Amino acid sequence: MQLTSRVEKEFLPFVNKPGRYTGNEYNVVIKDPRETEVRVALAFPEIYELGMSYMGYDILYHVLNSQPHIWAERVYAPWFDAEEVLRVKNIPLFSLESRTPLREFDWIGFTLQYELTYTNILNMLDLAGIPVRAADRTEAHPLIIGGGPSVFNPEPVADFFDAFLIGDGEEAILEICELVRSAKKQSQDKQTLLKSLAKIQGVYVPAFYNVERNQFGEFQSISSTIPEAPPIIRKRILPELSERNYPLKPLVPIIEVTHDRLSVEIMRGCTEGCRFCNAGMIYRPVRQRPAEEILDQTRKAIQASGFNEVSLLSLNSSDYQDLSWLMAKEKILSSEENLKFSFPSLRLDGLTPEMVDFVRTFKKTGFTFAPEAGSQRLRNVINKNIREEDLLQTLRLILENGWQMVKFYFMIGLPTEKEADILAIVDLVKKCNQIARSYKNVKINISISPFSPKPHTPFQWEKQNTPEELTAKIALLQKEISADNISLSWRDGYTTSLETSLVRGGREMSGVIEEAWKMGARFDGWDEGFDWGRWTSAFQTAGVEWRDYLKPISVSQPLPWDHLDMGISKSFLQKEKMRAYEGQVSPDCRDQVCLGCGLQRKEFEHLIDCYKKDQGKKRDTGNVRESKADEGDAAVSYGRGIRRRPVPVQQVKKKIRLQYTKLGLSRFFSHLDVVRIFDRGARRAKIALVYSQGYSPRPKLAFGPPLGVGIASAAEYLDVEAEISSMTDFQKKLNDVLPAGMQILAQKTMFTKVPSLSASINRVVYETQLDGQEIPAEWISEWLDRAEVKIERIIKNETKIIDLRPFVHQIYLDGPRLVCEMDSIEGRMAKINEVLESLLLPHQIDHRYYLTQRVGQYIIEGEEKKTPLDVV
Repeated sequence: MQLTSRVEKEFLPFVNKPGRYTGNEYNVVIKDPRETEVRVALAFPEIYELGMSYMGYDILYHVLNSQPHIWAERVYAPWFDAEEVLRVKNIPLFSLESRTPLREFDWIGFTLQYELTYTNILNMLDLAGIPVRAADRTEAHPLIIGGGPSVFNPEPVADFFDAFLIGDGEEAILEICELVRSAKKQSQDKQTLLKSLAKIQGVYVPAFYNVERNQFGEFQSISSTIPEAPPIIRKRILPELSERNYPLKPLVPIIEVTHDRLSVEIMRGCTEGCRFCNAGMIYRPVRQRPAEEILDQTRKAIQASGFNEVSLLSLNSSDYQDLSWLMAKEKILSSEENLKFSFPSLRLDGLTPEMVDFVRTFKKTGFTFAPEAGSQRLRNVINKNIREEDLLQTLRLILENGWQMVKFYFMIGLPTEKEADILAIVDLVKKCNQIARSYKNVKINISISPFSPKPHTPFQWEKQNTPEELTAKIALLQKEISADNISLSWRDGYTTSLETSLVRGGREMSGVIEEAWKMGARFDGWDEGFDWGRWTSAFQTAGVEWRDYLKPISVSQPLPWDHLDMGISKSFLQKEKMRAYEGQVSPDCRDQVCLGCGLQRKEFEHLIDCYKKDQGKKRDTGNVRESKADEGDAAVSYGRGIRRRPVPVQQVKKKIRLQYTKLGLSRFFSHLDVVRIFDRGARRAKIALVYSQGYSPRPKLAFGPPLGVGIASAAEYLDVEAEISSMTDFQKKLNDVLPAGMQILAQKTMFTKVPSLSASINRVVYETQLDGQEIPAEWISEWLDRAEVKIERIIKNETKIIDLRPFVHQIYLDGPRLVCEMDSIEGRMAKINEVLESLLLPHQIDHRYYLTQRVGQYIIEGEEKKTPLDVV
């Protein structure tokens, strides 16, 4: 409880976006720690907005918390301002759900989603008071386990982790928890526990493996040193995507996140075989969910969350074999729940008018094309067999259906690339722009990413262009692509070079990463954090040459990830590399004969149902529609019967004025957060809000004067327009779904037109709890006697001078409280935090340490003082 109090008083009021750290989302899991046996901290080494957008993280949270004896909580990387507050005030990094210091958990599971988050991992461990190197940790420290797509070469961060989980985690994390639970009961030491973990398929304990190098310091091999550690670690494969692993009550963020919608996985894996694509190789085999399970999850999760947007996720949704039936059923659900759908990943030559029609209701912010290469020759090399005519035809289809923003992704520096291939990008963009000019106001965004060779792909042996070579290619594109409606963006060559060094390196990279972190490296995937000079210094200090990792590698040379079996054989990758140089396209094995990628080996055959050469038929897609009546289908009946025509209940549009609270943690919600809370809360409560018309419909919600983040209130007001029947208990229904601290105190229906809240409220009253802090009356008198109280306020990156004095009606002391009454002038009001700062900061008192609450909003007309509810 002490840490909880410190977080709310000393941390949250001092950070820019406190909503990242409150942990009071809808559907959050809270358990009694006395009734749980294993406590897990799921750590995402990126900011909250990105971590909450990652579906895999949500799945693991659900899988773990579905077990009564396990409590999984979350922690994200604190942004720069939050880290500073934690360090200055000596507050340990804590979990969001219970505010427990990370060092008190049984084990911490880090999601390694991207190599440029590695310094964030070290920073989070250090902020938690946990030694960053595994060798320096004792029995008292939690186990540190890594998982995610970047652990398919974990060697660069091997010295920081006790173990890695390679592959699918839904089953393995429960096995890990069971061993931890057993170890605690038997008081086993850490070494014994790690030996038990090493026996789980897919678990790699780096301390049990020795790295051998030759006399030149070059990597030779990795071999196990104890019998419990297998010489080859085979990835964990989930045989089927079971519905029990998908949350029906997903976490609903309070603040806006990167992908602020419901994400539903429809299939896992891809067999298109793009030779540069790490995900397409490591997530094999393809496993498809039955369409009825997807529909059921969507329906229940939407009701439990209040989301109005659904993203159907896979590496290539065009390959989902029941897509037409799924879209037909989801369309019905969309009409019932007013939903919008999107496919974030579609193959261009697989896009159909039916798919476009399905997603056309989704806000048309942009449609993405990923041809990757400009020339057909180079697309054949990378096995991205998209014909130019298909791309142009799809572009016309998109533009005809109303899209006005088109995004193109291209790669530069691909194997065998020549200048003609760069110019082919220019030519293709010009052809696309020629088509776009036939439509109104179409903008084209071109995004360029340098090729980075990834482990477990046919191109893992290839070179990466140097930053200087990449800069020259970008300059050529800048010179040749120039049009008012075309924008060109690209990734920096040095950023890609660092990524390649971290993804291809071995354990020698641990020293580089630690040095860079000590020099201040954080959030290296962000412009605000990346500093190439810092990294070059770290490479020099560690005695590592970063340019060596950009060079081509001989296919006979041992690789730091050779001891990890992803199911894809090295011989298959070598064969694909040769086919690339011959310009040969490899077919999709789901349509043609088996290509022998390696998953057919006996080590994996009991886990998969793949397309083997001797089968001659496609596997069952899990479609049960033939044996089970479609949900909602009418039963067949014969003969004459009584026909009753359903009479719809007439819904009346009503305007209602609400008074609600914003107390506790809810005081850290911004105004836009509150709008989302009421919108999604109404959807959960089955209350139909009235929306505006136009391109981007919004709920008709009208608020009074805005409340600053961190300021509490017992007297907030809101006008809402909704379709409500006479039987609807609006207040009770909303109170059941609003977060803690937000409750509706009163409501009144507006039968006549009244002035808006923003136009009529002209006085607000605040109280600051002084908690024993003495405020001499002279300070207040001196402030009130001033003719002007000018402060600087930044508005849209411009500094403006604001005079606070005309807005302040009165300031006075009322026992242990400081009361401030403020007036509206021409619809504008001063900010209470600016008033308190101008009054107290000259006396070295920071008002953020004290709770400030809005206790009243009034309409002053002459001598009359009314509340907004009094005038309805």
